[in-house]
Amino acid sequence: MKYIDIDKEQNEEFNAAYKGCRNANTDSCKTFDYLHVTQRRDLNAKAGQNLINDLKSGNLNNNWNQLSDDKNIFHNFGPDGKPRKLPNGQYQYKKFVSKDGRLEVIVDSGKDGVLKPNEIKSSNIVTDPTNAGSYNYYAPNKLSHLTYDVSPYIDFGNVKGDKTSLIDRRKVPTPYNIETGTILGNLPNVNKNSNSILGQKYYEKIINDKINNATKAFEQAK
Repeated sequence: MKYIDIDKEQNEEFNAAYKGCRNANTDSCKTFDYLHVTQRRDLNAKAGQNLINDLKSGNLNNNWNQLSDDKNIFHNFGPDGKPRKLPNGQYQYKKFVSKDGRLEVIVDSGKDGVLKPNEIKSSNIVTDPTNAGSYNYYAPNKLSHLTYDVSPYIDFGNVKGDKTSLIDRRKVPTPYNIETGTILGNLPNVNKNSNSILGQKYYEKIINDKINNATKAFEQAK
């Protein structure tokens, strides 16, 4: 299978659209929506069926890696906008990534959080927009994965229908117990220690207005 390769020119296009959308530019948001949402969706469209086919042919372990639960937190949001664990401490949804790190498939393991690969069926593939798998322009072990895959997700979410908010995504803890929003994402963040001469409330209003305008422009572009 051929995968899209992100080259310098495509990086520049993505960066320009991403930056423009964060500044609420309508045309930039349309381009960014295509690159961040539509193209990822299309490139990942057959991932679930590929995984099922590989399972049936005995090639699951040759073509896919199952990630540990600590690397799956963004695919286990509950209705309250928080990652949700089962009573036994396991996540219900498990994450498979193709060997090259590009394709993602999220599989429902059931109420016990124990997944037996030979029991995976098409009906187990998670497709809801909030928790479904997405396409990675860069493999998770590449530094650029944070720039082109993770930070855009933190700022603007997953595909259309994602029910998480910016606050929800920012509050997800990292393995080091630091809120994700403090180290990832490029939308402005309110710094409680700001020394703005205009006062903290005015500073917060400017930041929140920029966030709201960017979020609104992106939603309208979908």
